[in-house]
Amino acid sequence: MPFADVRKGAELFRSGSNGSWLEPSETPEPGDIVFFDWDEEADEDSGSADHVGVAAAVDEARQEVVVIEGNRDGAVKTHLYTMSDRAILGYGVLRWK
Repeated sequence: MPFADVRKGAELFRSGSNGSWLEPSETPEPGDIVFFDWDEEADEDSGSADHVGVAAAVDEARQEVVVIEGNRDGAVKTHLYTMSDRAILGYGVLRWK
């Protein structure tokens, strides 16, 4: 099921409707959906997805993931994250994988 709302998308993966959910401590694969929570901890939305991207490359040895993101500085860009980055809320694994 496609989604336009980031929070709804995370809920669909967590419930199993769109595939499965990986916790941030687990290792994603290229093609997995990366959900972020960039809100401050004191914010009432803390713990909710507020940004999304797609894992383009994963280096398990270095614990890094390259993510393709839209709406990053007004453009589509790639960005390198450590897998321990506190902003990563979790990963959606599409059912077709």
